[in-house]
Amino acid sequence: MDPDGGTGMRIAEDDDSDPEERWLVLNPESGDGGHRERVRRLAEERGYTVRETQYAGHAPELAREAAAADADLVAAAGGDGTLNGVVSGLDDADALPRTVVGVVPVGTANIFADLVGVEGVEHAFEVLADGRERRVDLGTVEGGSPGDGSAALADDPRSGRDDADDDDSRGLFVLSSLAGLPAEASLATSSALKSRLGTVAFVATALREAIDFDGIHLSVEAVVDGEETTWEGDALVALVGNLRGFGPPRARANAEDGLLDAVIVERMPTRELLAEAATGDLFDPDADHARHFRSTSLEIDAANELAFSVDGERLATDHLSVGVRPGVLRIKVGPDYDAALPNPDD
Repeated sequence: MDPDGGTGMRIAEDDDSDPEERWLVLNPESGDGGHRERVRRLAEERGYTVRETQYAGHAPELAREAAAADADLVAAAGGDGTLNGVVSGLDDADALPRTVVGVVPVGTANIFADLVGVEGVEHAFEVLADGRERRVDLGTVEGGSPGDGSAALADDPRSGRDDADDDDSRGLFVLSSLAGLPAEASLATSSALKSRLGTVAFVATALREAIDFDGIHLSVEAVVDGEETTWEGDALVALVGNLRGFGPPRARANAEDGLLDAVIVERMPTRELLAEAATGDLFDPDADHARHFRSTSLEIDAANELAFSVDGERLATDHLSVGVRPGVLRIKVGPDYDAALPNPDD
């Protein structure tokens, strides 16, 4: 029988002892910025060492400090970019195998927290203390033609990324890597608009971008069931998800199966695009305009330099290699999380 009771899902080994060293990396600028004192108080009451990000790229540095201090648990208090920065920093320090990661959702969208069943700040600390630990996959990206290092992750004051890394054409993603209209909308949404409107800001920007978006010419090679499959044409979007799925609101991919969920939506007139989006059929697997893959790796080539959104951070390149590292991230999840379900509340 499967050691997880026949489910095929990955459960980390039980450890009844509390972590000896808990760290919390706090981004005080995430979301509306009103969470700082509350999160700090809750963390310090529970014995966490709290470090605040002071500038772009600081989250990975603080995560590396936590690793050097032999932290057993490192929580990211911020948005999805802060979490990405913490995970990347721990990976830089080769600390992922020995470190549990958690999330305290105080960003704008908080997609990761939502998908792993963490429902707000107080609940996050309950999950950090008593939640189950799972081992989930990480997506990998490398931009530019092989070996040329021509891509760069952008510097954003709210991000956890650091464009001063030795090789900033490479990165990780816990959620997704996007190109096309969703990426343009995500990257074009200003911090001020996010703070004022929250997730509505992304919708407003997407509608504005859709009017003038001409599509992108892509060539995609994917390994599916050990066989190479290809697609070439004009696309509206190319989406590659690890934990994040594409379809209904809050759709979730299985991040414990060693596969990436990818979808390409072919170019269509703006009016048709808006109609498909309004009815929720834009990513329908049965639609003629949507091509779905479940793949271990993808090679994406664009006719011109293209802006990819990697967990919300900009990566500019005309070639992107996407892969997966199965089961390398130890993460605390809420009670409703089930890797086999498409949504936490199903």
